[in-house]
Formats: sequence, structure tokens, C-alpha cells
Amino acid sequence: MTSWWRHRSIRVRLTLWYAAALSAVLRGFAGAASGIVGPGIGRDMSTRRLIEDLVPKVTVPLVLDADALNLLSEHRTILPRLSPQIVLTPHPAEFARLSGLDDAMKDAVAARFLAEPLRNEQIDELFKFYLH
Repeated sequence: MTSWWRHRSIRVRLTLWYAAALSAVLRGFAGAASGIVGPGIGRDMSTRRLIEDLVPKVTVPLVLDADALNLLSEHRTILPRLSPQIVLTPHPAEFARLSGLDDAMKDAVAARFLAEPLRNEQIDELFKFYLH
């Protein structure tokens, strides 16, 4: 049987690892003119925490794409807290999920995007279209 201090020790080590990882990512953005978060980062709970902790601290313009957009669609309470320096780049299916529409509605998303942006005028959205 594992004692309580062992579980606490593991939690402390994970917390210290996370703090070090967040600090390293922030240092990577420090000398940049802009940045991107999303492609390949996954959508688990640690990624959600990273987005919530990282995005408000990044001081350069930031693009959120791919997994970051999918994560935002699963946790839409994060959207109102995004900085005006953030650009969202959804394709039709990502936009449908972000705006609360069913994926099957993605063909109707373009009209919705033009009529009703995701947020207020402080954030930019670049909508990706695919021509067939």
C-alpha cells in the first residue's frame, strides 16, 4: 500500500515539472515577434491548463490554431478571457465547434461567421476556406 506522502511527492514533482515547462515555453516566446499555439499539442487536461496559464502571459501577438481551437471549443469559458492580440484561425468545422454549431452544419458556417463573429471586435478571426 502506498502512503499518503508518496502521492503528495508525485503531485509536488508534477507541479514543479509543469512550472518549469511553462517557464521554458514563456522564455521561447520572449524573443519572438509573434507565436503560434495549437498544432500537435493535444487536447487533454494538461493542455487546457497550459493554454489557460500560457496565453495570458505571452506578450507577443499569438495565433491559436488546430488543437488549441479544439480545446477552446470544449472549454468555451476561456474565449472571453483571450487577449486582443490573439488571432483565431479556424476552418469551417473548427468554427462550427467554437460557435456551438454541430459539425454537420459546417457548410452553413461561412454565413454565420460573416454575420456573427465569435467574440467582440477586439479579437481577430481568420477564417480558412477550402476551394473544391
